[in-house]
Amino acid sequence: MRSLPPQVPRRARCIVIAAAILLGLAAALLAQEKEYFVSGKKVSEPVYRAARLTNDALPLIEAGRLDNAKDALLEALRLAPDFYLARYNLAVLYTRLGEDDAAVAELTKLVSARPEMPEAWVTLAGIYCNRGKYDEALSLLDEAVRAFPAADWRNVQQYSYNRGLALTRTGRSAEAIEQFKAALASEPEREQIWLNLAVLYQETGNLDESIAHYKQFLQRASQDADSSVVADALKNLEREYRLVKSRPASEANGQDYYFLASQGRARNWPKQAMPLRVYIHDGEGQQGFQPRYIDILKSAFDEWSAASQGRVKFRFTNRLADAHIECLWSSDPKQLKSISEGGETRLFYRENGGIYDAQIVILTVPVSRLAGVTDRSIRFIALHEIGHALGILGHSNDPRDVMYFAIPVAETDRELSARDKKTLLRFYGQK
Repeated sequence: MRSLPPQVPRRARCIVIAAAILLGLAAALLAQEKEYFVSGKKVSEPVYRAARLTNDALPLIEAGRLDNAKDALLEALRLAPDFYLARYNLAVLYTRLGEDDAAVAELTKLVSARPEMPEAWVTLAGIYCNRGKYDEALSLLDEAVRAFPAADWRNVQQYSYNRGLALTRTGRSAEAIEQFKAALASEPEREQIWLNLAVLYQETGNLDESIAHYKQFLQRASQDADSSVVADALKNLEREYRLVKSRPASEANGQDYYFLASQGRARNWPKQAMPLRVYIHDGEGQQGFQPRYIDILKSAFDEWSAASQGRVKFRFTNRLADAHIECLWSSDPKQLKSISEGGETRLFYRENGGIYDAQIVILTVPVSRLAGVTDRSIRFIALHEIGHALGILGHSNDPRDVMYFAIPVAETDRELSARDKKTLLRFYGQK
């Protein structure tokens, strides 16, 4: 089905950076009269030879000759097993080869040996972040600060970036903002920091800063593969911001967001339509679809029904022709009208405001390479789109609400807020 005018406002999705930074390091060599020096320190001949092999490996890595570089680094460690620069660069090489388990093994050995090399802690934390182990990453970075109280962390620029990423994913947005601001101060040319800050400012409700940072990212990364997705998200955000600024002052700090939700006129399902019959397609043939998503979606319907205090009820049907609400899964972002969104709801309603039909589409693939699809994101999108299907056309202005206009970036479960529930009851009658 296609929606008819007027159309349902669609949710602006934020973009999340999922990659962490890895470091590289070289050694300086000097040999004088059978005395061997590395970085100005006298060493044994095996260590000197290991350092030379390590230096030989670095241009090989940059040239893409990874197997040759690996052979050189393994030989360096055979000569001098404790030469931490060879072990560190071997770990970096493993990440280039996509062998993260091997990289973790080498970095864990380094961290256990506690060399004068805070980069090892930071890089290992980055791999943990990429694997979704955010608490472990934060613990490791805390350990690094304790291990190197005199270290000049300004010279390890990726510390703030990786810490900011882990804090973001664990829901500590205010702390994450401070870390990314520190990263930006030392690397203002790194476009992804601007984007991360834009996302975090949006999530915390600081829309002026969010818009400014999105614009900075687009100016600096106009050729980025996902710049069109970011531009679309920015357009949606600016539209939502105009709506928020237009609300009556009396609703600025209310217990619900009825004005924004109704957009001037309430639309809801009539009582005689209850229970609303829901048909869920099986997702067959859609890339990324997982059968468990159906149970996640059904649970989201149950949550809204409970929030309505029994006023809204659902019944799942196996007959599409009988359905009030049709739910589809799609791996084609072009089926949505906005390229930055993970879901869309299409409503049909009569002149008197009564809804008679709805269609929900949920993407099973990322909208860009910067965002992933997880059980949590599917659940949140399901909750959000069901809210639209129940007549909440607009969005909340509070980041704590499910109907806020940005998907959470934290890897934490979200529930319907008190404001979500009170807004729903404004549509379907208070007790």
